[in-house]
Amino acid sequence: PLGSGLNRSRDVARTIAVSEMIERRLFDRLCNSSEPQKDLVDFPSTCGLAFGFDSPLTIERSKKEALERWAWSKWIDEKIGIPVIEPDKIELSTLAQKLIGEFSSITFLKKNLRLRGLDGHVDTYDLFLCLGIFGNGVFPGSRVATSKQEGWEHALVESWRHLIEFKNMKQKPVDMVNARIWNFGSDRSLAFSQIPESEKDFDWPTASLSIQWLKVEPITNGYLARSLCKGYLGWHDGGESRFVY
Repeated sequence: PLGSGLNRSRDVARTIAVSEMIERRLFDRLCNSSEPQKDLVDFPSTCGLAFGFDSPLTIERSKKEALERWAWSKWIDEKIGIPVIEPDKIELSTLAQKLIGEFSSITFLKKNLRLRGLDGHVDTYDLFLCLGIFGNGVFPGSRVATSKQEGWEHALVESWRHLIEFKNMKQKPVDMVNARIWNFGSDRSLAFSQIPESEKDFDWPTASLSIQWLKVEPITNGYLARSLCKGYLGWHDGGESRFVY
């Protein structure tokens, strides 16, 4: 499995890349076991997974990942709008400002979300979304975070990464994930036909966790966590024409 990381610090970028590689390796091992657990059968993807060496932080990252995937489904599949944020109201890091220059235009969207844990406690987060336009295509990026600067920066990094992946494609990939990047990178109208109105701040429901677990990984002494929310369609469903990342 491949892992990637982008950060202003080379060491942090390497740590992110290694953690992502280990996460995907452990995911493959669990899925290929003789009796994979039910959540891996029902949601055969890395959605809601996080690997790290600090158990509380790893669980928190897992929760944010689960909420992000739930929000994408609510936005695209159930047509619940997300407000557009004017660029002059956004404070961006130096890295984020540089990445903006890679696109002809960018639309910024943000929504406050609530997540109810298995213990009933409700936490609040923000969903940050960027839709970068280049040529005929659109390249989305997203992040659930509590820090505005971190949220916008990571979302822009994802948009830029999708753009770079598209530019390096010689032909349409056969796997669904990269086929989506190809489809929407070639024709953004396919994406915008699925995006609901965002002029109005729609009232979003509170997300609720359905699953949360933490495993100790003995070889690295790290932790693998997974969280999933109730009532959403995973990104592995819907085919290559579904605008969900």
